[in-house]
Amino acid sequence: MPRKRISKRQSTEVRKGGDADESSLRDSMVVHGKDGKIIRVNDRFEDVFGWTEDEIRGKPAQYLPKADKDRVMRTLKEALKGKPVQMEIKALTRDGRLLEAIATASAFRNAAGREVGLLVSIREAPAEGWLTTAASRTSGSREARPALSRKKVVSAGRTPEKVRPETKKKEEAPPRTEDTMGVLFDNPTIGVLILNLKGSLIEANKRFLDMFDSTDTQSARAADWSFLLPSEWRAWKPVQWKSIGARTFFADREVQFESATGKVASYLVSGGILRKSAKGDPYLYVQVVDATVVKKEDTEQRKSRKRLEAQLTHAKEQLKSQTQDLDKAKKQLARRRQDLVRVNDALKVLIKDFQEQKQDLEKRIIYNFQLTVEPVIEQLKSLGLTQAQSLLVDTLDFSIRHITSYFGINVSTREGKLSQREVQICQLISQGRNSREIAQATGLKYQTVIVHRKNIRKKLGIKKVKANLATFVKERLSL
Repeated sequence: MPRKRISKRQSTEVRKGGDADESSLRDSMVVHGKDGKIIRVNDRFEDVFGWTEDEIRGKPAQYLPKADKDRVMRTLKEALKGKPVQMEIKALTRDGRLLEAIATASAFRNAAGREVGLLVSIREAPAEGWLTTAASRTSGSREARPALSRKKVVSAGRTPEKVRPETKKKEEAPPRTEDTMGVLFDNPTIGVLILNLKGSLIEANKRFLDMFDSTDTQSARAADWSFLLPSEWRAWKPVQWKSIGARTFFADREVQFESATGKVASYLVSGGILRKSAKGDPYLYVQVVDATVVKKEDTEQRKSRKRLEAQLTHAKEQLKSQTQDLDKAKKQLARRRQDLVRVNDALKVLIKDFQEQKQDLEKRIIYNFQLTVEPVIEQLKSLGLTQAQSLLVDTLDFSIRHITSYFGINVSTREGKLSQREVQICQLISQGRNSREIAQATGLKYQTVIVHRKNIRKKLGIKKVKANLATFVKERLSL
């Protein structure tokens, strides 16, 4: 469904905008989102600037010259901090014309009172005959309701005190022309009153009358509404009013009213100065908003804030605890790393010491062999031994020379443990003897040696592997 434009006979959702202008209905109205992009414009804007709402929606302030756009929008956005902003600007039309204008910015709120953007009112030039009645809006075809009660009215302030509107003679008839503060008057969430300096009602919109269960504007004009104004405003004298600027306003203050049906409710009241009347005195505008919704939202926000703060505190405590655990784990890991380094250094020392002892042992064994055993073996070889005896002597010589090898350990720790004869044959194989020499040295038949070799291959796990038994024994078992 296409979005409706802001029309002078349609709602805008403006809730409290601070300073109002005397020609609000004739002003070009633009609503910006919080990102600065245009979301709505009124008919007057289309007539003056030439863009339709569909053409300009979603674009950032097309009506401002590029050279001024950032500076002007930055200044106007100050209104989002709670106070309306007014400044002179140069406005750009679609056909390239530059207009001298005054821009007034205020917060733009939805029906629930939530701030959703920025409302900018652009006035080309001030004009006379600005204040007119909104009777056509406030007295439409509705069922008759009780007139506005003259019962007790509770004044604004931190400690509200009961005030009874004072009946006055009607001093001024409401000025009438073709239009009045339409954007504010048509708003469904804000009650709007126009007062003179004496507190008499000049005009009120439909929402204000709805708040107090009344359609009778005339009875409201007979009451004194000055209690809606701040105490210092009520104390000003006519001479002082003449020196007060047109942009003077007062912020939200809480007021309690008793309606015609006896219901008491709280409202937020704000307002400011319009411009001088025909007599030279300024008119005042007052905006009235139901405080119940605002307070409810504030309460929900406070509760939500407390929940978030509690969750954040809990998360911080968890993070702190986890950080402490992580620090402890890091310290423990560092200590263990240091312990491992010390153990590793100790192992290196032990290994080095072991290797040195092993080398020393090997040197002593070789030295003793060469000194005592080797001469005896050489003497045995010179005695004219048979071939079998010579093979045995050679085996003895080889075994003694390799007495420090791991051959015996490697053979004995195999899963298929070798028999004594198979160990003997493996030893002869490691010396480079073939099967016939092994048979001659051991007194076995050649075929018996062949069977032993097959059994050895099976026990060593190389029966089905293409591997030379002699090479395997030398490389794997004699290390």
